[in-house]
Amino acid sequence: MTITGPTLALAAPGVRPPLAFEKLAPLLIEAADRGGLRPGLAEQLAGVLFRLERWRDLIDRFAPLLASGAASGPVLEFVGRAAMECGDLELAQDALRKAVAAGHARAFGPLGQAQLRLGRADDAFASALGGLDADPADAPSLAIVARRLLESDDRDRLWTICEGLRARGVWGGYLPSAMTLAAATPDRIRQMAAAIDWPAWLHAERLDTPDGLAQGVAAEILSHPNLRALPSVRSTLGAGLRVEGLEADVRPGLATLHQQIAASVNRYVAERQRLVDSPMIATQPAALALVSWGLAVTQDGHEDWHVHPSGWLSGVYYAATPRDLDPSDDLCGAIKFAPFPFGAPRRHPAWTHQIVQPQQGTLLLFPSGFGHRTFPTRSSEPRICVAFDVVPRSAAGAA
Repeated sequence: MTITGPTLALAAPGVRPPLAFEKLAPLLIEAADRGGLRPGLAEQLAGVLFRLERWRDLIDRFAPLLASGAASGPVLEFVGRAAMECGDLELAQDALRKAVAAGHARAFGPLGQAQLRLGRADDAFASALGGLDADPADAPSLAIVARRLLESDDRDRLWTICEGLRARGVWGGYLPSAMTLAAATPDRIRQMAAAIDWPAWLHAERLDTPDGLAQGVAAEILSHPNLRALPSVRSTLGAGLRVEGLEADVRPGLATLHQQIAASVNRYVAERQRLVDSPMIATQPAALALVSWGLAVTQDGHEDWHVHPSGWLSGVYYAATPRDLDPSDDLCGAIKFAPFPFGAPRRHPAWTHQIVQPQQGTLLLFPSGFGHRTFPTRSSEPRICVAFDVVPRSAAGAA
């Protein structure tokens, strides 16, 4: 019997895309001013203001609720994260501590980040351990724990923590990198080489039909009405633009591309069902959905080291690549895969570094927990791509 695994289903044609945050914010503010900050409305407004990087507006509207105890855990988390962006670390710590006390486990990781920036490393480590105890998939908390234990060369303790997270059904996020870098014995190195198995899971192909697909997608991204400057809370640095929510876009090039991506993902998943011992198969969702966004970067624009904690699989399609890359620099415009380094350059025998020089029409697929970064093109011609996460279908609306 053939086992195909879960399949990726795109949204039905004609499904209305979500309202852009810029248009949603004034509607929510009007509703709040008219009817008060009801709990659901407060959380939605705080989230929209955060995503629009209106940090000060968010703080001014919601920080007064800290003293009264009227703010919910999610609102307190947004206040704390906004305060960090504004450099008010004491307010950030206060808001995030209150969020944790209110039972909002997602605040543990940001609390640890605020405490690190305050120079309170022991408090940050304790907060991060609390985050992992509450939620074994808490990526920001694991990043804090892994960096602390790698810097102190306590790899045995990190290995034990990672084993415990795997035993609780977790894979992906920072866990593959943390567990690989913790592997210090020959047996553990072999275990991680088998678990990562990058030759089986890093996949490249070309999507270049119908004729003109790449050029059409590039043009649709550059002319997209929701194209905005790169947000400061993402891993993309330097010169560039970004547009969210492309999975719901009905423009012909983008719609065709997403159909082809879905077909490629479904083949990729089906072909790997034979890897029955892989943690990727053990943790695969029952049903899949797609979340995608577009990027156009020039000159120094690039992605710093990151993983995609909300995804199971991730990928990127290159609609345009510069024609004037420096031929003497193998890294110019390239994408590199390796363990996420947790603050310092690191290599490990279980996971060799892989470098791909993409061309127009290249589609890459890889586990979302594969650490990766890109390198600047140093070109005035844009590198235009559609990046995406394949997520559990139930999580697509929240991704």
